[in-house]
Amino acid sequence: MTETQPGQSRSLLPGGAAPVLRERGERIATVRIMSPSAQWVRVDGAVAILTGAAAGLGHAIAMELADAGMRLAIIDVQGDTLNQLAATLASAGAEVLPIEVDLASAAATQESAESALAHFRTPRVLIHNAAILRETSVEEITFERWREEVDVILQAAFILSRAVWPAMVRARSGSIDFLSVVKYRDRAGAGCSSSRRGTGGARAGPRPAAAG
Repeated sequence: MTETQPGQSRSLLPGGAAPVLRERGERIATVRIMSPSAQWVRVDGAVAILTGAAAGLGHAIAMELADAGMRLAIIDVQGDTLNQLAATLASAGAEVLPIEVDLASAAATQESAESALAHFRTPRVLIHNAAILRETSVEEITFERWREEVDVILQAAFILSRAVWPAMVRARSGSIDFLSVVKYRDRAGAGCSSSRRGTGGARAGPRPAAAG
């Protein structure tokens, strides 16, 4: 962690540049949020929607975002573990909405997005981190298992992004990050590999004009 002086405020630089940090109790986070306008971004009180939050990388991201002062909608299929995380964050003063959902279900994924938006309104960032990793070749994987991997990663990325996009456009601010297909780059099976290429295309897609 980087040291700072008490009372120093935290602002975040775009494009992965080093942030200026603000002390919150005993812990100091190093959160980075990209700003397309290349301006300083403040995240205290802003909303983050995070999938795959119950364990691993998602758990660590949730802890850092909460420490940065963000309000969180955390989404995962592991309900008990998710609720434990929510309780931990809430006890530290964070505002957290845990949403247990199987992202392989399109309807359930849409409902989870609507719940997060109804509770928090406009999110500053959507981080889609949920994924299923099966180190299985295309010769071995069944269609059902392949489809489940694709739905959790690619289908959910589409549904969640489409859900938050209008509010971000109205706010003229927001970031959408797909981590599901980055963390398993070297060990991905057939379904994860297919999804990685699909979300790569989504990131490169055209952007609608912002509301004026």
